[in-house]
Amino acid sequence: PAAPAGRTPAALLECGEGDLARAELARGLARAGGDRGRLADWAEGLVAWGFPGLALRIGATLGENGAGREWAHPPGYAAAIDAGAAAHGIDAYYVMALIRQESLFDPRAVSPVGALGLMQIMPATGREIADSSGWEGYDVGQLTDPAVNLHFGSRYLEDQLACFDGFWPAVL
Repeated sequence: PAAPAGRTPAALLECGEGDLARAELARGLARAGGDRGRLADWAEGLVAWGFPGLALRIGATLGENGAGREWAHPPGYAAAIDAGAAAHGIDAYYVMALIRQESLFDPRAVSPVGALGLMQIMPATGREIADSSGWEGYDVGQLTDPAVNLHFGSRYLEDQLACFDGFWPAVL
């Protein structure tokens, strides 16, 4: 994001205040309104700063034709998604599609029923996965950590695929 709008979020990130930086960036995007050029400029910076969900919202605003196409499916978390999916024998594109639908790449997303994080894991499901995999020190708050959420979510998909003989429509 261009100065001066990016100065406060940058300072907050330097201080380790990612949540406050995200909130400040969201306010900045709201102020950008419908200025398509300004929004497209913001999207690249948002991904670089680790906020692919905000970039995805820009992609949706701009539309998948033209300027929004690049940001309709942001590259954020790509390495973590690939690693989590591969560890559980899951196609990473299914994982990305699920994340886009369930949380818009927002690691702090909370559903109306209490599902958390990128892949929207219910706390009880998180506990079951932690217990069955020997995860030490599980805490429900860990479900908003992208690495933990991707691991648990990919494990859940692996288990569901086994239950439904690999039939993705039943799993999703």
